[in-house]
Amino acid sequence: MVEGKYNKYLVESAQRIDVRYWLIQVHGKYYVIDYSNPRDIRNYFPIIFPKLNTEWKIYDVTKDKDTIPFLKTKLFGTDREKNKKVYNWTLFGSILYILNIKLFPKFLNIHYLTYDPRIRQNWQLILGLMLLSLIVTAVILMSLRQVKLPIDKDKALILKQINVKEMELAQKHKLKWYVRWTQALPGPLKWGLTLIFIVGSLLLGVATSSYSQLLFFGIIPWYVFFESKFLGFIPISEGPKYQIIEKEEK
Repeated sequence: MVEGKYNKYLVESAQRIDVRYWLIQVHGKYYVIDYSNPRDIRNYFPIIFPKLNTEWKIYDVTKDKDTIPFLKTKLFGTDREKNKKVYNWTLFGSILYILNIKLFPKFLNIHYLTYDPRIRQNWQLILGLMLLSLIVTAVILMSLRQVKLPIDKDKALILKQINVKEMELAQKHKLKWYVRWTQALPGPLKWGLTLIFIVGSLLLGVATSSYSQLLFFGIIPWYVFFESKFLGFIPISEGPKYQIIEKEEK
């Protein structure tokens, strides 16, 4: 096998085709990227398999790009500026929520307004439903029809991020000193700590016996952790640079 490497590229645009494939533009050419196969169990545990966040198979479809259907929805935003605004507004809303439950009186406090003692009383049922909902979601994703595409899987290329260490270093410097040490941990141990945090957050949401805190501390982190690969698209984010690697038989 001969591996040919080309210059550093940015993913210029991206449009979702279905739950698995995206249509991307790189250096003036169009490719279908095999990004999030729901039948590959590794895509539900991206922290254990970090390679799935930096390397994917792609297929050159420049000649057929106009025949490829894509989802005409703004649900999966790929505009960098809009994504940044969404992130900032989400962060702002989270801060307001925490301030509300900590400082506001009961008649204005979302925690008390959404309090229901049955949540804590039926904690086993809540946790069972959370696990069941995750399984059902995965089954639904696996059963979704995938678009038939004009690609030859024998002619797959590789889109590979080449500034991984640079991005990790920049991310590490942004973190507070008391969580920065976690970046040096091995992948499995880092995943284990993350899972403990997610389960702990879910238990906290149940223990508060409040629907709003169950949503904020439990349901949202739970689904983001396991379903993040199907909710976003890493290559369009700011910073990552890629090479297109072609493997050919001698």
